[in-house]
Amino acid sequence: MLSQEFEPGSVVKPIIVASAVDQGRVGLDEIIDTGNGNYRYGSRVHHDWKKGGFGKITAAGVIIESSVIGSIRIAEQLGSAGMVRAFSEFGYGAGGSSSGFPSATAGHLPPVTDQESAEQFLPGVAGGYVGFFATPLEIVQSFVAIANGGKLLKPTEWRGRKTEPSVVRQLLSPKTAELMRAVLVRAVHEGTGKNAVSPLYSTGGKTGTMTKRDQRLLAQYQPDNKDTAHFVGFAPAVNPRLVVYVVIDEPEGRGHGN
Repeated sequence: MLSQEFEPGSVVKPIIVASAVDQGRVGLDEIIDTGNGNYRYGSRVHHDWKKGGFGKITAAGVIIESSVIGSIRIAEQLGSAGMVRAFSEFGYGAGGSSSGFPSATAGHLPPVTDQESAEQFLPGVAGGYVGFFATPLEIVQSFVAIANGGKLLKPTEWRGRKTEPSVVRQLLSPKTAELMRAVLVRAVHEGTGKNAVSPLYSTGGKTGTMTKRDQRLLAQYQPDNKDTAHFVGFAPAVNPRLVVYVVIDEPEGRGHGN
């Protein structure tokens, strides 16, 4: 699984919001207008997963409700170059902080080579699709940074004894990380992650669902709408000790990442 690449879907939305909040480009209580669930970016119209959209919601609500349009609107505050920088700093892609870890490979962001690819890049990355591929290790690593106070850590192997983690960089301010943890707890208790509520301990996290691509034609999604369901979360909510990432290939029923 460490070398598996796939489009991560909505589990990366907290990274976009966290980066925008940390840079002072948006506040978590700031109202984001998602309209009626349809939003034109360049020559393309993008749609929210909920028919009719979410209207005006807070930036925190974008994560809690997993609004596609809300994520695009916040990503616009960062711009394409800012998005590349944000994901690179979170350890995604070639040269990321998971480089050198046994069996691990690096995901990649889609290239921006012309006007058409530029129009696809920002909304595609904001939704975690359209050629944006990530690995499980990259996703876990980025959520560890949110869970532990904003520090990006170098992955290490468990060799039967505790070792001190190596800090790559202070990625987010401790305050931003604290605020994001609170939002992800709300995403579990109020939003799309209600099935992750535990009677044993407090949890926070983010759901995601992605339609699989036809492996013979990577540029096209599978016609029978087969999906992968994702959830990445941490526990306990205060002073987290564990981050877990779960992927279900071709789940049955409805809800999927939820």
